[in-house]
Amino acid sequence: MQVTIDRAKCNSAPSGLSQHTETIPPPVHDRLPELDRLRGLSILAIILCHSTAHTILNGGAANLFEDYALAILNQLSRVGVPAFVILSGILMSRLEIDRDATPAIVKRRLNRVIPPYLFWSSIYFVLFAVTGEIHATSQSLTMIYFEKLLTGTTTWQLYFLLMISQCYLLCLFGLGRKGSVGRGILLVCLAIQLVFMNFNYITAFWKPDDLLISRILRFGQSVSMSCCGRFIFFFLLGRLLGSKYQQVLEKINRHRTMIASGAVIFFCAALSEFLLLRKLSDGRLSIPEDWTVSINIFAVLSVFYLLAVLRMPMSAHLSSSLKWLGIVSFPLYLLHEPLLGYIAQALKGFVPLMPGMNILLQPVLICIVIILCSAVYFPVLRLVGRNRAKYIFG
Repeated sequence: MQVTIDRAKCNSAPSGLSQHTETIPPPVHDRLPELDRLRGLSILAIILCHSTAHTILNGGAANLFEDYALAILNQLSRVGVPAFVILSGILMSRLEIDRDATPAIVKRRLNRVIPPYLFWSSIYFVLFAVTGEIHATSQSLTMIYFEKLLTGTTTWQLYFLLMISQCYLLCLFGLGRKGSVGRGILLVCLAIQLVFMNFNYITAFWKPDDLLISRILRFGQSVSMSCCGRFIFFFLLGRLLGSKYQQVLEKINRHRTMIASGAVIFFCAALSEFLLLRKLSDGRLSIPEDWTVSINIFAVLSVFYLLAVLRMPMSAHLSSSLKWLGIVSFPLYLLHEPLLGYIAQALKGFVPLMPGMNILLQPVLICIVIILCSAVYFPVLRLVGRNRAKYIFG
């Protein structure tokens, strides 16, 4: 029996109901397991990056071998933040149904980011003020608080929330809307990102004696660190990838070996660039200043390769572990940095300065931090409920 469908009747709404949009979401919104797995890997990379950074900045390397090993781990783990930015762009594009939906999506994303940012900025500021890590000098504590709030520098990791909020706001002005990402806008965003990177180079090498100029440069560095221009190319790349996900992934799969080779080459270049910059700056190169040109290319190629690899079948235990880390990635991101600092200081006196000990300490630090963060997150979630917890943990 042949069935005919009258599209006019199908598209007409029953009386009393609004003739608006379809209720069935398009298949583009299907959850992709590789995105959850990449999110889990990314938070592990970020914790490792900050863990090794604490060891490097505290002069924890026992010898030259350990110093180079820590540098390698630190540079390898720098794929974490670009991966999160690209994932945010992918998610934004996949949630976007049409132009009218964009403001609602942006509002939901900001509601998940801004309240936790304000909450934890205040909590960490009070904590650091009580412990003496932040203290009034020529400025009052109130002025210092608002300066850190505007620059996302209360603690290392909070800059990301301020930066990604700006990226979401740019979507309201049509940034990458409905997949409209051409080569021109990509090149413009790449140029903007390179400008911010070069500013970091300037602050790494130029240390003026004049107090006012030094303070202006330091404030400029803080602003550039949390400005969307620093990662705008990654976000737009994610928008493009999210709007044409299946087509792009097919191309990545076909050239997976070449992408992996490119990632290895640019990682070697990034490590050399980082060590050279640190040598030229007499060891003054600090962690916020070492985002090199090569590491950006390595990060993009690594994200592409990981997306292709992580969609392959894997063991159930590994898959569920990565998915679980992806689910709790935001609370882990918010909580891990100060915990790492305190744990590293507490363990410093118990760890003998023997070759390789600081390398072996890194996975221990990561496991302790994940356990402690979980011990904070899940009880609070049960205590206040999921709806209220989103204002604390996103």
